Amino acid sequence: MPIELLQEAFITLDAGRLWPGFDPQKFPVAVWDGEMTWLISHPAPPEGFVAVRHCPGLFRFPGLHPSVRANTVMELNGVLTATLLLDRSRTLRENLGTLVHELFHAFQREHHPEWQAKEVELLTYSEDDAEILALRWLELLALKKAISQRHRDRALAWGRLFLRTRETRFSLLNPDQVTYERGIELVEGTANYVEDLVAARNPKPAEALEALRPGGVRATFCESGCGIASLLDRVCQGWKEILERGGLTYLDELLAAEADGISSARFGPSTLRKARTWAERKRAELVETRKRLLREYVGRPGWSLEIQVLDPLWPTGFDPMNLVRLDERKVLHRRWLRLTGKVGDVECLARPCLTEAFGDHPLFQGVRRLLFTGLGREPSLKRKGSRVEIVAEGVRLRLEGMEITSSYRWICIHQSECRGEEPGEKGA
Repeated sequence: MPIELLQEAFITLDAGRLWPGFDPQKFPVAVWDGEMTWLISHPAPPEGFVAVRHCPGLFRFPGLHPSVRANTVMELNGVLTATLLLDRSRTLRENLGTLVHELFHAFQREHHPEWQAKEVELLTYSEDDAEILALRWLELLALKKAISQRHRDRALAWGRLFLRTRETRFSLLNPDQVTYERGIELVEGTANYVEDLVAARNPKPAEALEALRPGGVRATFCESGCGIASLLDRVCQGWKEILERGGLTYLDELLAAEADGISSARFGPSTLRKARTWAERKRAELVETRKRLLREYVGRPGWSLEIQVLDPLWPTGFDPMNLVRLDERKVLHRRWLRLTGKVGDVECLARPCLTEAFGDHPLFQGVRRLLFTGLGREPSLKRKGSRVEIVAEGVRLRLEGMEITSSYRWICIHQSECRGEEPGEKGA
């Protein structure tokens, strides 16, 4: 997909129907196409970017620029910039939709700083409670039926049941988890809604219902937020303008105001039984899946690289859409992770990594151990005194005060008091 096509589609995008006051062209864009990083409409390109002749506003950087790591929003040379990892398996309009999704986050940061979802809650979320899972399943089913209704009153009746089921489930969560869910719906749900409009998809939670599973908390409420937004299009004229007037209002609160006084639809006994059966099965599957993922990751053929520290490494960047909590202290990061601390820094990109925490929180009280497996080649190691630098497949690290232990296809970098444990040992 030529970058010029994406640039033209971006520049000519008609944003008037998407969201009041949202102007995607206000923000610059950085795109990684697999070979080169491109910068569109940036007022002050960082060093290394070169203007492209005959393409005003387009700049290029050979290779992957250090600032581009995910589909996100970040400051590039002091300017808020949306970044896109171009997916060549998707159409131009789908890639444009993903880009506008991130640009909408830039709009949110400027116009609605109160719209937030603390990702710290994701890693301690109740994922394997059968009652909560059953209610989540019923909740999304009610929302799906609400969207499918032709008449407004029937849509609101199912919307009312969605809200009642949600109220019951919320009573089983702690307040921070409830706030997290509603924050994800507001921040990511509206961005998904705008993305679907650009990509010419009909926003609906059917995909969320099909994909609903333990461990899919964040993705589920991204989709439910998009679904509520789609429902509000039909039952609450001017709902976007209400949000734009300011103050913190969640999407389900707008729906509740419209459904007030409406008689609720009801679930039949067979549906309730189906939800319970589904939840019990999925809870059991989660336990086995976590064990299997850990076993398979540790047993991957190839080189293994282990890092053990006494001074915590702290997360400075990670992809919340691509991680799995395996137990109270272990997290499998499937795409990107950046850690820094007193001893140095570690980053992995497009490479899975297993972390083990110091404290009760699986990530935010610091990481004590990292494990990379399945490396096809021996890591390139440079050592100067106690300083160690390694470049491996998708892994870069620079650590001070470290020692090295190794055996067949296994390297452990550790502070002197740490004893290396081979991947097959119980420490994995």
